[in-house]
Amino acid sequence: WPAPNGGPPQFSDLRNQVVLRARVGGTLAGENTEWYNAALPAAPANFPVFPEFLNDIPEKEINITRKVEFSMIRKNTQRPVFMIDGKQFNEGVIDKVMLEGDAEEWTLINTSERSVMHPFHIHINPFQIVEVFDPSLMEEPQRQPAKYVWQDTIAIPAGFYKPIVPNPDPTKPADYRFVPGHIKIRHRFLDFTGKYVLHCHILGHEDRGMMRSEEHTSELQSLTNL
Repeated sequence: WPAPNGGPPQFSDLRNQVVLRARVGGTLAGENTEWYNAALPAAPANFPVFPEFLNDIPEKEINITRKVEFSMIRKNTQRPVFMIDGKQFNEGVIDKVMLEGDAEEWTLINTSERSVMHPFHIHINPFQIVEVFDPSLMEEPQRQPAKYVWQDTIAIPAGFYKPIVPNPDPTKPADYRFVPGHIKIRHRFLDFTGKYVLHCHILGHEDRGMMRSEEHTSELQSLTNL
C-alpha cells in the first residue's frame, strides 16, 4: 500500500490475505495460560476450561420470545427512512426492558427489499444463532446445529418476492408474494445492568433512525415495558 497504480490493492479473496499479525510476549501468569506443549495429553484434557456461561442456551431455558422488525420506506424521491418496529430512534426513550439472568429468544425480521440486508448489532450481550431464513435462497428456515455460534453482529437477510404462479410475469405484481428474511437468536442477560442500544451496523441506516434503546435491570418491578 499504496498499489502501483495508485488505487487499493486488488484481492481475489480478502480472507486469504494477512490483515493483522499479533506478537505476544512477557511472562505467563494465571490459569490456562501455558504455552501449547505437544508432549502434554491430547485435547480436550489440554484445553482451557470451557466457561459455563458460554454453554448453549436450550429452548427450555427461554423465558420470553420477541419479534424485532427492521424496515425501510421511501416516499417519492425522498431519502429512505429506517426504522425498528415501525419507529425511528428517539433518544431517552427505552423501548424494551430485560431482566438480569433471563434467557430470551428473538426473531429478527427484515422487511426491506432490493437485497438490502441489515447487520444487527447489540451492545453488551452476545447471542447465539439458532435459525436462518434467506427467502432468496431457501424455501424453509434452516435450523442451526447444536454448539451454536456466539456473535454480537449478524446480517439479517433481505426480503424477497417469491413467484406464486408458474411462469410469473415480472410486470405483474400479483404473480409474486413478498417474504421477509429473518434470523432467530438466543441470549442470556448477565452481569451488566443499565441502558444500552441495538442498531443496524450500517452507519447510514443507524444514523437515519435504525437504532433503539434497551434497559437491562435486576429489579422485577422495573419490567413495565416488556
